[in-house]
Amino acid sequence: MSQFSDLYPPVRTLLGDFSAVAPSWSNAQLDMGIQNALLQEEGFFVGEPDESGQTITPDLEEKSDIYRVSLRTAIALLSPSSGAFSWRTRSFGATRENGRAGHLGYLESELRRITDGDFAAASETEWDQWLRGTSAAVAKLGSFPG
Repeated sequence: MSQFSDLYPPVRTLLGDFSAVAPSWSNAQLDMGIQNALLQEEGFFVGEPDESGQTITPDLEEKSDIYRVSLRTAIALLSPSSGAFSWRTRSFGATRENGRAGHLGYLESELRRITDGDFAAASETEWDQWLRGTSAAVAKLGSFPG
């Protein structure tokens, strides 16, 4: 089984959480983001916890699946605090754009690339990409109103 902890390094990288001494995001926060990401995924679910912690069912084996779930996790964690920050008193006010909004846009564009089939992980071949793209096109055509 894939462990939630297997996703911690790629998610921390996408979040820019590089401090080995005091990470910005706790493992519990990452777990909540991963659970949220799995709600958006077809075919992947939160499995039964084992002695190592939370699990993902079935295993995340493809690099593109790992990257997609990691992106969805990072987006879920950054989205609530991605807007502009402002405050005002009677005599003074300040507004600051949040740099997270720009980073969030990058993560969302990467997610679009991977879900639209424009991204191939190193382990995938052109044949894998063609098959996935074809099945995605058929699924989209099949979802049109009849």
